[in-house]
Amino acid sequence: MDQIQQFKVHVQTLPNMKDIMDGQVSFNDIRELDIEDLLGREPVTPNELENMELIPVLGWVADASRLKEVFAFWQPDKVFHAAAYKHVPLVEANPVEGIKNNILGTYEVAKAAHIAKVSDFILISTDKAVRPTNVMGATKRGAEQIAQAFSETSETRFSMVRFGNVLGSSGSVVPLFRQQIEMGRALR
Repeated sequence: MDQIQQFKVHVQTLPNMKDIMDGQVSFNDIRELDIEDLLGREPVTPNELENMELIPVLGWVADASRLKEVFAFWQPDKVFHAAAYKHVPLVEANPVEGIKNNILGTYEVAKAAHIAKVSDFILISTDKAVRPTNVMGATKRGAEQIAQAFSETSETRFSMVRFGNVLGSSGSVVPLFRQQIEMGRALR
């Protein structure tokens, strides 16, 4: 990129060289860059949800009695725990509420999943938990540590996934990358 940047060339992508050599594609398959090209991996489709019954339940994640009631009635097999405050300025302005919701709430849901012996508990975390620099990131890191602690003693399989900004969403770096690519600038 550094060597061709001076020529202001239009950047496109072409298929895998092996596929070209095997005759599976041709140079006519050269195309504009797409958001998924920036991932560095194949996009993951959420097909594990296709055959699941999704049941919307309203309640506060830190309400242990409500959780006990819900788990007893519905007897879930899998729990996707995404109930956390994620808006950084909101949590920074209200740290105690962020801690109660993100940490205490995760503890209560994890405990309910453990007691109910659900097969899987998946914590939806954030890339901000990697090296927390704010209250929100620290609360999400605390939530991860709770899931890790339960995983050591529970029959329930505890796992977590960290998400960064959703591709193409507000605040995502992808529009900036796309703009730089369109302007012929190298990504750094």
